[in-house]
Amino acid sequence: RRRGRLLLGRPVSPPRVAVLIPSRSPSLLDLCLLSHELFTPPPPEANVCVWVMDTRPGEPEPWTMVNEDAKRIHLLRPEGSGFYGRWCHSLALVAREEGAEFLVFQNDDTVVTPGWLDQMLLEFRGCAEGTRLGLLGACSNVASGLQLRVPVAGRDLGALFASPAVVTFFAMTRTADYFEAGGFDLDLPAHNFSDFALSLRYLRAGFTNGVGSAFIPHFGSQTFRKDPGAHRADMAAGKAYMDRAYPGWVETLFPGQEAKFLSCLGEQVK
Repeated sequence: RRRGRLLLGRPVSPPRVAVLIPSRSPSLLDLCLLSHELFTPPPPEANVCVWVMDTRPGEPEPWTMVNEDAKRIHLLRPEGSGFYGRWCHSLALVAREEGAEFLVFQNDDTVVTPGWLDQMLLEFRGCAEGTRLGLLGACSNVASGLQLRVPVAGRDLGALFASPAVVTFFAMTRTADYFEAGGFDLDLPAHNFSDFALSLRYLRAGFTNGVGSAFIPHFGSQTFRKDPGAHRADMAAGKAYMDRAYPGWVETLFPGQEAKFLSCLGEQVK
């Protein structure tokens, strides 16, 4: 549902924003961080820190491409095993302690584009009165539903749409709202479905989720393509958990599109 064009000015004091990136790929992370260097405004124009969770298994060599001297990029290692939701939640806890007002969940196989930060902050401040915007997703070339929107030269996407389900390859939320909603479901047994469970938690807490007009190129879930068999098992385990923990989740997140969604999902768990 269209929420309208957003034409508000930049705030006098920019909010503190924490970008949270779990990654196990040096090559993808290098390009991801380069995009922030190019297109994420530096202080005092913006107040952004990037937190990277190095999720490579074992005891890998340190990543030399992460420039921690810049004080805008911080590198952490997880404690024990995990998955995307758990890693993001761990980073969110750290960001909250550091005083972040907004969180951005980002896959390492995405890159930011000019104006992304201003646009997403504008969409939070420009919501209709009485609307509590919880999870705000970006649109991309590799996504589904309302998030699949490719910009055309000379055309401004410029609208905010309500969307029950938001895929968190790139998504923003207020820090306080994330913890009020309950955050990522840490009991999920698999990488996939983390964003669907998170979307449901926002809805249950009284928030409206949406998809904005920031365009974020996505290289298409490169991590899962390396092992198709593991991906299918991951999807099957995730769906079984969602069916038990969130009865009616498909109808809630994909109203009117249940059959199409389940058909697509069925192809991935064979």
